Amino acid sequence: MKIFRQTLVASLGMAFCVVPSPGRATDDATVSIPDGRSVCDLYAWVSFRSTERVAVHVEPDETSRTLGYLLVADGDDYASVEFQVTATSPGWLKIENAEDPQMNGNDGEPLPVRATYQGVGWIRSNAAQVAIQSSLGYAKPSADSPLIVDLNHGWLTDVAQIKDIRSCAGQWLLLDYKTTHEYRKDGSFVKLDSAEQKDGTAWFRGICSNQYTTCDMRSVDVPPVPTNATP
Repeated sequence: MKIFRQTLVASLGMAFCVVPSPGRATDDATVSIPDGRSVCDLYAWVSFRSTERVAVHVEPDETSRTLGYLLVADGDDYASVEFQVTATSPGWLKIENAEDPQMNGNDGEPLPVRATYQGVGWIRSNAAQVAIQSSLGYAKPSADSPLIVDLNHGWLTDVAQIKDIRSCAGQWLLLDYKTTHEYRKDGSFVKLDSAEQKDGTAWFRGICSNQYTTCDMRSVDVPPVPTNATP
């Protein structure tokens, strides 16, 4: 199991632009979007939406040399290839240390490990996926910044599809997403009609780098209890 390493790193080249704000949001909130590269320290996997192997390029450029490929999930037999993300460039992720997770077949015996590119290179940022165990998206990589979206206690990856990983900032990711489901006030969980689905962009924390199940972590949406609080 991969564990996301909570190492504080700074994103570079911060710029500002206005992004549509789905859900309940602060009026006139803007999302802080880097226009250059950022440093990352997390693990991800090839998006479940990918149906073809993902090319790894020598530079963040579609025309640059292809170094190899990452493999997608294959039915119930094989999971998606996992990898470390070390940096972003607009539209791209720098990766390394890819591996094919060990899986067992129906007979309980380990399946052969598939060959995949394991070196350093760049993939398109919409080809990667993580889980987000948070319902709150912010304008900046800070919980003190304006709230862009509140998903009503539904984790982002429960109620939305992550479309792109745009930037990193320490324990935060800037994500493009589309809402597909919703928790209603009566407690019901419903799929949204296409007309109700909304695209959004916001900074999220609560990163889980496990493609099989949820991560055992304290909720980032719950404020910490002061150390001097009385029972």
